[in-house]
Amino acid sequence: DNGYIQAKVGRPRVDIKEDKGIYITFPVSEGKLFTIGSIDVTGDLIQPKEKLLSKIALKSGDIMSKSKIREAIETLRDIYMDKGYAYVQVKPDTTDEGETTAGLVFRITQGNPVSIDTIQIRGNTKTRDKVVRRELKLQEGDTFSSSALKRSQEKLSRLGYFKAANIDTIPRDDKTMSLLVDVEETTTGAFSFGVAYSSLDGPMATFELSEMNLFGKGLKTKFGVEYGPEKKNFTIDFEEPWLFDYPVSFGVRLFNTEKEYLYYTKKSKGGNIRVGYPLFEEVRHSISYVYENVAPLTDIDATYLTSLSEDEINGGITSSVINTIYRDTTNDFFRPTRGSNLSLALEYAGLGGDFHFIRTTTSAAKFFPLYKDKVALMLKGRWGTIIPQQGDVLPEYERFTLGG
Repeated sequence: DNGYIQAKVGRPRVDIKEDKGIYITFPVSEGKLFTIGSIDVTGDLIQPKEKLLSKIALKSGDIMSKSKIREAIETLRDIYMDKGYAYVQVKPDTTDEGETTAGLVFRITQGNPVSIDTIQIRGNTKTRDKVVRRELKLQEGDTFSSSALKRSQEKLSRLGYFKAANIDTIPRDDKTMSLLVDVEETTTGAFSFGVAYSSLDGPMATFELSEMNLFGKGLKTKFGVEYGPEKKNFTIDFEEPWLFDYPVSFGVRLFNTEKEYLYYTKKSKGGNIRVGYPLFEEVRHSISYVYENVAPLTDIDATYLTSLSEDEINGGITSSVINTIYRDTTNDFFRPTRGSNLSLALEYAGLGGDFHFIRTTTSAAKFFPLYKDKVALMLKGRWGTIIPQQGDVLPEYERFTLGG
């Protein structure tokens, strides 16, 4: 693997030394260090030779490394397998080009295009078959694709329904194969409670009851409570991720909140209705209608009355629509270690109601694996701006605040 392709290992010599143990010596003749001369690909070429060679991480002058040659073989195989040639064969041959130089030739036999015959799902005792199938990028009759197979496995892992999800290929003949989707289900319902402290909201007791895979249909439900001297929040949320078996999500959320600010107390109730759908691979768009009814402010500090407008004091209705574009390429729902989360949201308040403003927010998070896909570093940034419209005074509680 370090270029000594003529290395030889002789018969080991065993020496028994009294009171010292057994000593084993392996005689090694490493030979000469070989480098790669010319590199070529021959056989069934589905792309120009120069383009195929540009995809492999080998070049003339490199040390003749067995592991790098294996990587080059897998790279070439992936190119062909992504086009349906699941049984492609890539064989490397070496040719003498000098005393310590060897040429490298990859001989490719592509075989026949392979299609998917059957797909079997195993291990799902609760989750329905169609919930698994709709996440697969390959279906019966499709031409095999290695990248589609990889994306299918990633999508299953991101669901959060399974502790493990693997897709194995089973050859049938030279033109067909079957897929075995092997899943190990995990607990999708959760009951949690605890104590939290926020610099913005103070101490709180928290309670949450959720189910991510209700009835095995992939339905998501959540009931949450945050209760403390400065904040009381009750929320109920429901989402159908595949409406009428199409990749369109539909969700409803209701909330009732009481929050004690520094100079007054705000009480509000409302909810949202949202729909999301894919724009293209890994990128989705959602549109939400949000309704919030703010009651007249209470417990107003007398010294702060002049800083609040009459509209703010009397409360009112905020009726808005939010457009969000987001992209999620993380590898796991619960414990992401690779990939990123990106989102951009534009909210317009003014569909009726008492307040008018435009709010723009964006966030980006990137995950970097540090140790065996078990420990990761996340870097995250958020940015936002809010601009009042139609001459309105922006309610103070709509502004961005530090902390929390």
